[in-house]
Amino acid sequence: MALTTVPVDSGTAPLAVQCAHLLIALKRIDEAIAVLDAAVLALGDQPDLSIGRAEVLREQGKPGEGVSALEKALERSPAHHDITVALAESYLAAKRFEAARAVVVRTTAVTTDSGHRATLKSLEAEIDLSIGELERAVRELRSAAQLQPSAKRHYATASALMRLHDFDEAWAEVRAGQRLDSRDGALTTEENFKVIERGYRQLEQVKRSP
Repeated sequence: MALTTVPVDSGTAPLAVQCAHLLIALKRIDEAIAVLDAAVLALGDQPDLSIGRAEVLREQGKPGEGVSALEKALERSPAHHDITVALAESYLAAKRFEAARAVVVRTTAVTTDSGHRATLKSLEAEIDLSIGELERAVRELRSAAQLQPSAKRHYATASALMRLHDFDEAWAEVRAGQRLDSRDGALTTEENFKVIERGYRQLEQVKRSP
């Protein structure tokens, strides 16, 4: 099947997005647009297609148009998880931190799925880290880890705590993450965090030096 020839049925939207992603990777942007336009014409605006089109617009060097497309998509499908994540990440890339936080908080408030809430909390923490609100980021990361525990989330919490120089709490999070990690991953993480802690302690000594 040619990449620009997409059958029209209930599975068209995800297939069109998959084809568009492949075409983007091949730098065949016009064809990616054609695939998504054909799917929209046949099925109407769907969340997957809106997210895919925003990605194409970014590849074309039109991130502002991509954001506008996602904003309109979220108006059509309020609190849609995937659109919210895509829009917040676009805001974050544009350094529109308050806009990113607002859209995440708004969707989180009406989201009941624990996995989706964990993703949104992690994304809110990423926004907080970008603007240096470390304590708030730690709260959101811990909330995400409680909702859906994972080694990655505990390690992210530990990293934020290291930046706060709260080393005891950081190591507690490292240990929590290691319990969910592979043996090799846990050992690697142990060494990485030892290096990070040494770096922070050396920096503190330099700052205290006359």
